[in-house]
Amino acid sequence: MSIKQLHLTLIISLIAILSSQGYLVYEYFQTTKAGLVRESEAIIQEAFRYELDQRHAKYKKIIGEDTITTPPPPPPSSQIESKYNLNKFTKYSDNILGMYDMVINMHVSTVVPLNLQHLDSITANILLKRKIQSEYAIRIVDIETGKSKQTELSSLFLISSKSLIIDAYKHQAIQLVLVNPFAEVVKRMILMLITSISFAMICVFVFIYLQGILARQKQLIIFKNEFLGNIAHELKRPVASLTLNLDCIDSFMNNENNQQYALYIKNAINSTDEMNDTINMIVALTKMEEGLLTLKNESIDLQSLFLDLKNRFLQSTAKEVQINIYTETDNTHLMGDCRLLWQCFANII
Repeated sequence: MSIKQLHLTLIISLIAILSSQGYLVYEYFQTTKAGLVRESEAIIQEAFRYELDQRHAKYKKIIGEDTITTPPPPPPSSQIESKYNLNKFTKYSDNILGMYDMVINMHVSTVVPLNLQHLDSITANILLKRKIQSEYAIRIVDIETGKSKQTELSSLFLISSKSLIIDAYKHQAIQLVLVNPFAEVVKRMILMLITSISFAMICVFVFIYLQGILARQKQLIIFKNEFLGNIAHELKRPVASLTLNLDCIDSFMNNENNQQYALYIKNAINSTDEMNDTINMIVALTKMEEGLLTLKNESIDLQSLFLDLKNRFLQSTAKEVQINIYTETDNTHLMGDCRLLWQCFANII
């Protein structure tokens, strides 16, 4: 893997890690928000039932149900009667207040109407008991339209409870709204936030550290490639000069018909060619580091390549050596880079 590919992989990994952390924080925020919504529903339900019980007790006192009745009983016309068709309430069967409490409220409200200020103070005590520190408002909303006759709350962040239906005939419901409960949300998410921020900072620090290491390695590779390139360049000039002079001597010796000198000159020329191939190999290695090396795909006869190597080594050595070539098949052709394979097998021999 090249430096550029590794650099790209690190960037993609960092983006993936930070994105996953952001997604987890967002999901936890949604879970915390849903928990606050459910808790606000429980709070408004508890506050309203407590307020309803107090109004119910006051209602009984007004109509005399809390006293012992002595004969003669009051005439029927003095009794307060209310009749309700419960079949009309079936569509409100999922109301969290319950049909029984809703009917009681509708009946009691004819004498003792709902007191929002009193309900507000009860709600404040419940919020304090549950250690929820947030501004809040209690709204009366229309069941059909979902709108409130009160002034609409303008805030960046609101958490509203489910509407609590208190009067099906008047289409009235009450709703608890927490205004800007950022402190409460952060308090419930503090452990998650600390963990996520710490993990994100560690990832960023590691990324910056690796970036520094990669930058230094890249500088070292550039320096090494420049060094090898300079060596190759300096070697090519004397090798080219040596090759030219040997070619001239070879031409002169051929004219003299001196076979022994011609053989030595030929071996010297082959050696300079091999040295030139080695220099080209150095250049190829520098290209390999940058991912710029391209291999030639050409037909190669290994049998001929081995015979050429055998002849060169036997001619160039002063000692008696024996090189044998064994092949298991007559088909010794393959596709590859002849120059690199030649260099490889020459190094082995």
